[in-house]
Amino acid sequence: MSYTAKDMVKFFNITKETLRFYEKEGLLHPTIGVNNYRYYSDWDVFQLAEYRRLRAFDYSIKDIKETTEIDTKEKLLFNLERKQQYYYSQKIFYKLLTEHNRIIVKYLSEPFNEFKKSKFPAVFYFPAFTSIERFFSERKYDNFASMDNKTFSLCDFMFSGKLAEPESLIGGTSFFKSLVSDGFDSSNGQSLPEQETLTINLEVSDGFSLTGDNLAIIPPALLHNQFYAIQLGKVSNKRLVKFWILI
Repeated sequence: MSYTAKDMVKFFNITKETLRFYEKEGLLHPTIGVNNYRYYSDWDVFQLAEYRRLRAFDYSIKDIKETTEIDTKEKLLFNLERKQQYYYSQKIFYKLLTEHNRIIVKYLSEPFNEFKKSKFPAVFYFPAFTSIERFFSERKYDNFASMDNKTFSLCDFMFSGKLAEPESLIGGTSFFKSLVSDGFDSSNGQSLPEQETLTINLEVSDGFSLTGDNLAIIPPALLHNQFYAIQLGKVSNKRLVKFWILI
C-alpha cells in the first residue's frame, strides 16, 4: 500500500519539512510520481518509525545512518554497547549539571544587598585577558575558544579585581573544583583555594559597573580588597552577581 506525504505527516504528527529532511539525508526513499508527488510504502512507514524511535534514544542522524549499515548481529551488539557507554557518560554529565544548578539556585535564593561571612568555594579561574591595559594588545578570550559544549555548560562567568579600581576588573570563566574530574585541564587557569570571605549578592548594570546604591552598601575599606564574583543570571539589562570580598 502507498501513502502520501500528507498521510505520513498525519501518522507521525510531524511537518513536511521533517519528512523532507529524512529524505534529504538519504534515510527515506519515496517513489516520485507526477507533479513531483511523493508516495511512501509500509516499509517507509516502519523505517520512519524506527528513526523516530532512535532519535528519542538520543541517536544523532549520523548514528542513525550507521545503524542502516549494520549487517551482522556482532555489529549490532557492538553498536548497542557503545551507546550504553554514551548513556553512562551522559548520566554522569547530567548529575554534574544537576549539582551545578543546585549551587546557583542556592546562591540566588540568598538575600540581596546583605553582607554575611561565607567561604569562597575552591575554583579554577580562567581570566579572558591579563589586564585592561593589555586588552587590545594581547590574546584574549582563549578561555572561550578552549571549551567544548559540555565544558561550557559547567562554567560560570567570573569577575575579579578591586571595586575601587575599575581598571583592575578582569572577566573570565570559572569551574567549581567539586564538579570537575581528575583529568580536567587547569594548566592555563588559576587555582583559587577555599577561603574565608564576606559575601554579598548585588544587582549591577549590564556593563558590570556598580551603581550608587551598590556603593552605599559596601564599607569604604572593603572597596580596596580583592574580590571575586560570579554571575547568577540576567534580568533585563541587569546582572545578578554574587561577590566574595577577601578579608
